[in-house]
Amino acid sequence: MELLKKYKCKILIIIFMIIVILFSLKNIVVAYFSYAGSAKGNIQFTITNSQLLLKSNVNGDRKEITVEHVGTFASYIRVKILAMSEESYTVEQSKNWIYKDDGYWYYTNILGNNERTEILKIETNKEVIVIAESVYAKYKDNIPYADWEKIYTNR
Repeated sequence: MELLKKYKCKILIIIFMIIVILFSLKNIVVAYFSYAGSAKGNIQFTITNSQLLLKSNVNGDRKEITVEHVGTFASYIRVKILAMSEESYTVEQSKNWIYKDDGYWYYTNILGNNERTEILKIETNKEVIVIAESVYAKYKDNIPYADWEKIYTNR
């Protein structure tokens, strides 16, 4: 008991120091997560919206697909047809739909707001899933191109 009285003051000082350290660390952490800065000048930017409306009309073994683009900027469109096997469907050739080795059908024209693709005709006696994707048309030297790394999908 006498030992406790002897070190009581030292123990209280140590506890007080621990409490002070903990409260000061709390302020550092709060300050770290709540830093506010200021900037001068202004940059104007516009947040855009792009939406794809995939429409299909089924008539027997024929599925007719169109994609409507609703958005601020002109866009390129592509679709992917998913089926159990590629032999389970055929696509009627079209001048504005081109198939590429990556498994997508690319629409060759740029679509503006509320414009839609020509019909893509799929012949199948099985269920297929069609996924539509779009990217904004970009321009280099006034020549439009599609950067398919940044896509918008209807999934």
